[in-house]
Amino acid sequence: YLIKNVDFPFFDTMPQNSISLINMNSIKDFEKKIDYKIDHERFRGNIYINDIDPWLEFGWINKKILINDCSFMVLKKIQRCSATNLRLNSDGFDINVPQKLREVYGHIDMGVYLKPLNDGTINIYDNIKLT
Repeated sequence: YLIKNVDFPFFDTMPQNSISLINMNSIKDFEKKIDYKIDHERFRGNIYINDIDPWLEFGWINKKILINDCSFMVLKKIQRCSATNLRLNSDGFDINVPQKLREVYGHIDMGVYLKPLNDGTINIYDNIKLT
């Protein structure tokens, strides 16, 4: 469940009461280019999507998307920090994710921030529409 609560939001450092959207195909593209498996949970996304081209979500900046009956403004790319370097459920470091992103793509971004524009429900397998 995703719940918007102005008094007690469920995010940590996200701007403007936003939530994060991560494209699984962008992660797969990154993995392929560095020849290393990256667990998607390192990116701590609120919403993970499939079935769109890698990095297509970056073209949605300053546009609205609709998931089921929920409208979102796509705010900006998410710059990744050193927290993504840690293996899941561990304090072990195995790869410098931001550094590898910069080496491969010239940026340290993975995913986008969304600002919810209305209340509603989203479900697994809902389609995303650019509005």
